[in-house]
Amino acid sequence: MTDASSTTRPDWNAQVIAEFRANGGEVAAPYPDPPPMLLLHTIGARSGREHIVPMRCLVDGDDLYVFASAHGSHRHPDWYYNLIAHPEIQIERGTETVPVRAVELHGEERDRIFARQKARFDTFATFERTLQRAIPVVRLERRVTGRGAAVPSIEETRAENARVIEEFRRNAGRVGGRYEGTDLMILHTTGATSGQERLTSLAYLRRDDRLYVFAANPERPGNPAWCHNLRANPDVTIEVGTETFEASTRMLEGDDRADMFSAFVEAILQLPDWQSGAGRLFPIIELTPKR
Repeated sequence: MTDASSTTRPDWNAQVIAEFRANGGEVAAPYPDPPPMLLLHTIGARSGREHIVPMRCLVDGDDLYVFASAHGSHRHPDWYYNLIAHPEIQIERGTETVPVRAVELHGEERDRIFARQKARFDTFATFERTLQRAIPVVRLERRVTGRGAAVPSIEETRAENARVIEEFRRNAGRVGGRYEGTDLMILHTTGATSGQERLTSLAYLRRDDRLYVFAANPERPGNPAWCHNLRANPDVTIEVGTETFEASTRMLEGDDRADMFSAFVEAILQLPDWQSGAGRLFPIIELTPKR
């Protein structure tokens, strides 16, 4: 059993991820009784971007263990460095998405878990003899995200979005309740796969003539669908108040993103906790009106 992070086939991960999600977490293996497969969502140590890595794991009660074998390479796989830099992440296991904390094992504990792995898979014993590095062993511990509330279902999220849009349009862009006093827009995107129009209600900040939104999607793996739509089709339509206009979009990076994230934190104090709980950096998007 090895991880797939160092494969030379660019589409291998995508194929395994598709099979995993299509079959409730099951992926065929060339040997009998394979260990469970999981999808590891890491944050790039340098890029800050999300990476999804399929790999098999060792199960021990509530804990899962993964091994940075890199198919016997003489260097650690990239996902290992990502976990060291950003240990609070999410995994997909079966049909469940689980927030976890990655903890690297050392000493006797590491040796004990590695011995169990190589007892089942001779390949790991070979790696131990031939490599001039010790293969890192990482425990994935389920963690509490801090908010404690149940995550709304996709159906509930869609219903709430429709309700907010209806109230927004009925009241010239104003929405009450927990949105009272919040600047909201309705973002029209084009589905990356379907090509159909999608409407999403979002909070925004304004700087001069530009508007800014962030792609949270808290408690769920990956960025929200509307963010993927923007990457595929960056020209959008926006409703603000009683106005409707077209806009172009730009994903912020580096200092631009950091500066705008700080501005959002001033308005939404919980935002750092949301981002930490999600185990990834929230994309921030600049929208420039074409009018």
